[in-house]
Amino acid sequence: MSNSGGCQSSRSEAHDQLSAQNREISQVGRSDCLFKCFSQALMESQRYHLSYREQIVEFMRERAVSFAVYVDGDYNEHVESMSKQCTRGTDAEIMAAATYFGLPIHVFHLAGERWEWHTHEPRFSFQFPMDVPVDSTELVNCDRQHYDLVHVIQWVP
Repeated sequence: MSNSGGCQSSRSEAHDQLSAQNREISQVGRSDCLFKCFSQALMESQRYHLSYREQIVEFMRERAVSFAVYVDGDYNEHVESMSKQCTRGTDAEIMAAATYFGLPIHVFHLAGERWEWHTHEPRFSFQFPMDVPVDSTELVNCDRQHYDLVHVIQWVP
């Protein structure tokens, strides 16, 4: 099976699981998907994804002792790689973003044979320079490489 086929199959499974929880997937573009999710969640537009990438990478660069534990391999090389557009985000960037924005980031992902939620809580208190319009952010990771936003479906009687 091709990679895209596996992703489509996983996405379909995730969609079914999330629908049962009154949630839906809001797809973002393939390139820079994690940072596009952050931009869409906070600014209701994906156009700020490069700025969020720069801010999170700089935040990580200044706080290596807090986030190095989430990186396999050399931390400085990882952060340098993350500064380049189209580099896939990892748990390290999700932890840094949760701390930077001061909000939990919930990721729905396949753990073995089961879909489950994993919550990334802020590591420490940090005053983000603007008001964050949400209390938390939900993402889905269907293939260990791509992230999309998850929204709670609002039922109107």
